[in-house]
Amino acid sequence: MDKAFKNFHYVPYSSLTLVAHVKAAHGEEDIVFNAQGGLTVKSLDWHNEKLISMVDWHAAAQAAEGLIRFHHGDAKAEAFIAHHKLVMDLRCSHNWDTAMEYDVQEHEVTALNLSHDLSSLDLAALTIIATRPAVHHVPLSSSPSKQSFPTEASSQTSKKCQ
Repeated sequence: MDKAFKNFHYVPYSSLTLVAHVKAAHGEEDIVFNAQGGLTVKSLDWHNEKLISMVDWHAAAQAAEGLIRFHHGDAKAEAFIAHHKLVMDLRCSHNWDTAMEYDVQEHEVTALNLSHDLSSLDLAALTIIATRPAVHHVPLSSSPSKQSFPTEASSQTSKKCQ
């Protein structure tokens, strides 16, 4: 992972979480079949990157800022700090899913184009993300009695954003 930061590749924040570190320390890495029919250890998988919790994302963002500062200097780290603040603002003005879509897209663009400025809001990208039809994930075993209602914590989070 340190090599990925050094080479300024896309690093999924889900790989920086405590759970990911514990799995790596215990050797519980996912193994998949590769195109040649052999086995390969999955690394830096961002398949579920947008499902990261806000707490895990915030901790991973701080870790990323430190690694970016170490490998690429203060200017690039400050750009990521500004970007992370934008993501948290988007969480308040839109929602967490939109903020994660925007975050992942900006990281991907930055990894492809090192001169991309992710420290300021890309309004065109946000507009596309925010107006895209929502994809709803339907659980396999849903029952009417298991509907989720807003919790006190989630309503307090909404109030804090306002």
